[in-house]
Amino acid sequence: MYDRTQLVSAAERKGDTRRGRVSAAAVGRRLGVPPNTAWRLINGHGEPKASLVALVERHYDVKARHLNVPKASA
Repeated sequence: MYDRTQLVSAAERKGDTRRGRVSAAAVGRRLGVPPNTAWRLINGHGEPKASLVALVERHYDVKARHLNVPKASA
């Protein structure tokens, strides 16, 4: 399961915001990905691929283990 809160906090600290919200365009520029990919990452739509997690780790200093939350047992 993917948890976006650490990424959103890191993006805010780096100033990747517009009108008080994290900007997909700014995140996309920083990571070198299209804005729609950044939007999905910021909004928690789907699990990010390992290559995208590596970019987040490199540019925002958010460790992969902070992006992945274990699924609750049923």
